Amino acid sequence: MRCGVGSLGQVTLRAGVYLYVGSAQRGLAARLRRHARRRKRLRWHVDWLSTRARMLGAIVIDAPRQSECRVAQAIARVLKRAWRGMGSSDCRCGGHLFRFEPAP
Repeated sequence: MRCGVGSLGQVTLRAGVYLYVGSAQRGLAARLRRHARRRKRLRWHVDWLSTRARMLGAIVIDAPRQSECRVAQAIARVLKRAWRGMGSSDCRCGGHLFRFEPAP
């Protein structure tokens, strides 16, 4: 799948299972419903991807906002980053989108 996200440019993502790390400070249920919809105004990096891919589910961790990057960094020790900079424009992480290889 070829996908573009504003200043991040275009990338080709292979078919598979991806994991995205994000945070929602309020309205978590509404945010997850929004991410699951394909038709929406494109606001966040993950919106561009979620208009073309199906959300399989979500894992919710009740933690402070600062934990988002720590979680992404821990996952990066196990999974390969799928797209450099994806979902991390407001931090210094290498990206918050990861690909399972092989797909579970």
